[in-house]
Amino acid sequence: MKKIAIQSFVSLISGGFLALGFFTVFHLLDRSAIAELDAQQRVLNPDGIEIVSSEIKPNEINLIITGKVRNTDVREWSLVGIEAKIFAGQAQVNKCLNAIHNVALNSERYFEIRCLNASGSNLPENLNYKLKITNGSYF
Repeated sequence: MKKIAIQSFVSLISGGFLALGFFTVFHLLDRSAIAELDAQQRVLNPDGIEIVSSEIKPNEINLIITGKVRNTDVREWSLVGIEAKIFAGQAQVNKCLNAIHNVALNSERYFEIRCLNASGSNLPENLNYKLKITNGSYF
């Protein structure tokens, strides 16, 4: 009986050290991920990223805007945010957002923005849109 109690106590202590080890490893990994995010520089309305082309593609449910952006900046962007404002005449009827990842120097990247539940069979003839590069992040 004494032997079982000692083995149980040793197992309990071993389990505690194992849990402490897992906690320490996960805590260190979490801190390194936070430090990496803090190292990222964020810019509103970045220069050097321009929208080269775009077109609107309505389908049954979503309004889809596709296009291409060009990076003429001196840095590589890890994330670029794009905003599409949808207008019927002069009235704004929807705003949609998307992001492009890893836009390299002197490169062009395709994008697609889906405006959910903004399409269908009764689209107005005066439907138009405006695109804007809203933000960017780089290391």
